[in-house]
Amino acid sequence: MPVNAETAANDEAALETNSSRAERSERRRRFDIMKTGPYLAAFLIPVIVMVIVFIERGIWPFGDQCFLRTDLYHQYAPFFQELKYKMSHGGSMMYSWNIGSGTSFIPVIAYYLSSPANLFLFLCPADHIIEFITALIVIKTGLASVSVTWYLNKKHGNAGLSAWPPVVFGIFYALSGYMAAYSWNVMWLDCIWLFPLVILGVEQTFRENRGILYCVALGFTILTNYYIAIMVSLGVFFYCFFYLATERRMRKHFWRKFAKFMGCTLLAVAFSSVLLIPYISYFPMTASASGTFNWKDSLRSYFSLFDMISRHFINVETHTGLDHWPNIYCGVFVFLLVPFYYLNKRITLREKLGYTILLLFYYFSFSTRFMDYIWHGLHIPNSLPCRQSFIYIFLLLVVSYRGFIGIPDRTYRDITFVMIAALVLIFAAEKLETDPAYYGFRVFYLSALFILLYTVLAYAWRRGKIFLDVLLIALLTLAAIEACINTSVTSVPTVKRSDYVMYDEGVDEIMEKIEKELPENTFYRMEKLQNRTKNDGAWLGYHTISTFSSTANANLTSFYTKLGMEASTNAYGSTGQTPFTNMLMGVRYSIATQELKDYASWRTLYANSGPVFVYENKYTLPLGFLLNYSVLPSWSNLALTPLENQNQLAGLVSGIYTLFENVTPEYNAATYVTITPSEPGYYYIYTSTTGPKAITVTHGTFSKKFDNLNRGYVMDIGYVDAGEMITLINSEDNSTKLIEPMLYLFHDEYMNAICDAFNRCPMVVDSWDDTHVTAHINAAEGGTLMTTIPYEKGWTVKVDGEEVQPVSIKDAYLGVDLSMGAHTLEFSFQTPWLIPGLLLTVLSALVMVALFVFGRLFRLRRLAALNEELSEAERAGE
Repeated sequence: MPVNAETAANDEAALETNSSRAERSERRRRFDIMKTGPYLAAFLIPVIVMVIVFIERGIWPFGDQCFLRTDLYHQYAPFFQELKYKMSHGGSMMYSWNIGSGTSFIPVIAYYLSSPANLFLFLCPADHIIEFITALIVIKTGLASVSVTWYLNKKHGNAGLSAWPPVVFGIFYALSGYMAAYSWNVMWLDCIWLFPLVILGVEQTFRENRGILYCVALGFTILTNYYIAIMVSLGVFFYCFFYLATERRMRKHFWRKFAKFMGCTLLAVAFSSVLLIPYISYFPMTASASGTFNWKDSLRSYFSLFDMISRHFINVETHTGLDHWPNIYCGVFVFLLVPFYYLNKRITLREKLGYTILLLFYYFSFSTRFMDYIWHGLHIPNSLPCRQSFIYIFLLLVVSYRGFIGIPDRTYRDITFVMIAALVLIFAAEKLETDPAYYGFRVFYLSALFILLYTVLAYAWRRGKIFLDVLLIALLTLAAIEACINTSVTSVPTVKRSDYVMYDEGVDEIMEKIEKELPENTFYRMEKLQNRTKNDGAWLGYHTISTFSSTANANLTSFYTKLGMEASTNAYGSTGQTPFTNMLMGVRYSIATQELKDYASWRTLYANSGPVFVYENKYTLPLGFLLNYSVLPSWSNLALTPLENQNQLAGLVSGIYTLFENVTPEYNAATYVTITPSEPGYYYIYTSTTGPKAITVTHGTFSKKFDNLNRGYVMDIGYVDAGEMITLINSEDNSTKLIEPMLYLFHDEYMNAICDAFNRCPMVVDSWDDTHVTAHINAAEGGTLMTTIPYEKGWTVKVDGEEVQPVSIKDAYLGVDLSMGAHTLEFSFQTPWLIPGLLLTVLSALVMVALFVFGRLFRLRRLAALNEELSEAERAGE
């Protein structure tokens, strides 16, 4: 062959080879896009919707707003900040002094902070915690969409379609009414996006004898939030009954499969033991008034079933109050697709009956008080109702998808009839639903508009003359628009970011000054005179006496109430503080947001930075002080009023029983009361907790509305001149309750003698950290060392190197009985059951890994054996 011809042939072969490679590469690229594209879209569309809403709301960096709502504002953001501080400064995760006088931190982590994603807090700047939480919300919203998309594709194998249609259903799960109402509850969101994977794991366990997905998904669900995991577990329990009843093939080897399912469940629970067991051991310490239940009222219905249908419409305002309404919007196309599901003759009657019973069960659960109690872990929720409704939404979307894939089999008559029925239902609801707070013009007519638009797409698909890709693009666009409208109208409330962080810099600057000036290892507490939240200590990094947390110590709540400080379900705080309570609890510094002019001789201005004014309290006790053995048994702390309780304790120690003098003049109880003191001084008022919840007090230039007086706190009304009239007005909405005030004159001249009496034998702190305190004391006589360390399991106390049994001071604080003489003291905290829980978690994780590896090897060997059999059969055939 000539050289030129040979070269040409080689070039042609090379071109063919390159062309072949290019074609394979292009096919591979298209395959990757088809395989990953739906999941990428499922993630990005909800994320883009959320970003659009953030831009519209002006959320930072698009403005000065931030997505802090209710508990996210008051609890989650401060607890995230505390976790960040511990990560950055190497603090112990077992205990925090910055929450409620001191508390075990593991239960706080278990309830609020256990998502693995929170480990990335280490990389987040401390002044962008709000943005970190917001980013988590957005990412987890996208993951919720992905998980539903994956579930539907895995369960139905695309049903002869591409992998794209399930994206629509993922979008509506991620941007449902539940998420519109509760997406700020960042600690719940892992459970929401993991739930479809848990259900898929259940099905794989029974159908394919593969339980690893179920183990891992349920294990992380319990680990990330045990509370929502209770609802997930109940949902799994009910779904198992449904699945086993509707799948005939599950009857074969039933008990073996059920045993494996239970084993996987126990393994998942064991995996969460590192947090679950310590929290369970701590649980009796927590307060929860919502745990009481009136069984006589158990079958009461909150509302009619028809009223709940309207909760599926677009733009229905979310409900987070006490009226128990579920937030169950998940796209108005369910009014078309659910009927299509029941019209689909390819679906067995057994399955239809099973889903009907399951959905009706959840539907009744929303309106029945007894089921409400069961679903919420044997509690009636104090606001944030129907927290399990995401399960109903998921199941409704699964049914809707089954109806969707049967649209090509529907007749035009079917589609038209269902559309008309849906419109009739919408306009019937418009006639019957008259509450303007939830149902306005836009709710019904926007719902009707989207029903018509979805019907047009159903007609087009049924006709088959439009490319399916075009229809899918139209459907995705329409779904994204609907979800965006609903999210924009019903979700993402905001507050000004600059207001939330207004005092951060000033407090930080003054705390640096305090740390430089105080002797090393000085233990002190600070408290705001008017808290923005009861967790400001966690947010700003100072030792506080307040908290609002579901892990709040119930005994401290009771103790604070008896002293006239604000306390309620899951919260106690400094509102109602007096110079005596600040002295007792070691509050050395008080933070104000404006300069005080109240003639208070017991505090002086320590420093000022911007809008922050820090005052030093003249009378403050150390972390521990010795009391005579007779004091605490004699202090009943059950006197008529909290200020009398304070008088009694002060008198038992110092002999002075009139620190607060009751100088209430004669008056007639009414909704408008005036009283006039006869001598000048600093005054406090206490009213019964059964009186008005809100009272406005005025005298001279002073005017203040005191809210939430049913929480039993004392009203600080400041300095009053002799003969100056004090006016009290019932300010509770729609209330005619009578005001019965008790007026107390504070004798500040007694404070020095009282403080000296308490501080006669002080405990001197030598060193301290998050979990240890070492100290010494010189006891002039035998007595009880009272500390203001909250009493809870986990504390170990050593006196002179020997471990002793601590005592409980009124069930609230840690105490130690001491003999006369000099003593060294060591207090150490270890979270109960943490080590056994950690070992169980590690062991279960190793078992999961082993099950995965051995299961993988078993399947590979089985596949290799099948291939060998096929090869032998082929050779035999040849």
